[in-house]
Amino acid sequence: MRLAALGPLTLTDDNDMLVDLRGQPADLIRALALSPRQACSLDQLAALLESPEAGKPSAGTIRVAVARTRKLLAAHALPPGLLETTDHGYRLNVPPGTLDAERLRLRLAVGACAELAGDEAMAAAVLFRATRAWPDPAADLPANPALRALLTALAAEHTQARKRLVHLLSRLGQHPALVPGLQVQVRVDPACEWAWVQLAKALLLSGRASEAVRAIAQATIALRQLLGTPPGPALRELLWLAQNEAQGLRAPG
Repeated sequence: MRLAALGPLTLTDDNDMLVDLRGQPADLIRALALSPRQACSLDQLAALLESPEAGKPSAGTIRVAVARTRKLLAAHALPPGLLETTDHGYRLNVPPGTLDAERLRLRLAVGACAELAGDEAMAAAVLFRATRAWPDPAADLPANPALRALLTALAAEHTQARKRLVHLLSRLGQHPALVPGLQVQVRVDPACEWAWVQLAKALLLSGRASEAVRAIAQATIALRQLLGTPPGPALRELLWLAQNEAQGLRAPG
């Protein structure tokens, strides 16, 4: 069984069949999955399931959602104790390692330990897997304030891990490996000048000076439109270097 609560919610059973989660069961599973194996009271669930259209659900509505979810889980032969009633509410008893959020935190911790031990190659490999598993945290944060609060801290850890990965790959000279992830990052957050700088640097150091020039031009437009500011000194210096490198590559002989 695998449960992904970061981004689109997906649950696969022990036969790798996708469980059709939508509506109330999907909302309930996501709410409980962000605090796995911990009891969640009816009041807490009501806050996690609140929507602008319907407001906070009543205790009766939550119990109906629980019954529908249990019926759906049973149809896929998932353990009957997966969604458990406790003295204080309900609990999702997913085994450790089943939930993507827990795997992400574990990989972030392993990557940090490997870096502290001086194994930068291992740290980069682990952090690469961790950040690739949740490519766009900012876009995946839900509108519900309670759910958003639970995910915001993890999204911040993910952002710091992505920056550590860029640093590690740069130190290891693996600049081409940086480019795809940074291209995604500037597409998701075009106002982040740091990401544009890292992308231009990675392209330049990968022998792709002309692409670096184009990326800096795109950064200039994005920063002026979104922030009303010109590119900073780092981007201006990279533009000068990339233009000279590109002209040198085009020069005859």
